[in-house]
Amino acid sequence: AILIFEVENVDAAYEDLKTRGVTFTHPPQDRADWGVRTAHFRDPAGNLLEINQYLSQ
Repeated sequence: AILIFEVENVDAAYEDLKTRGVTFTHPPQDRADWGVRTAHFRDPAGNLLEINQYLSQ
């Protein structure tokens, strides 16, 4: 399972979380087939988390 958080700007959220000590498993990348930009990381318990934003149409 994965918990997904929609954000306005994945790149800005990624940089903010990195400054707070979050280590990402996957940096921001476009997932054109899904129509979103995503980044992934794990919480302290090891759960997979995603931040995403919808790509412009």
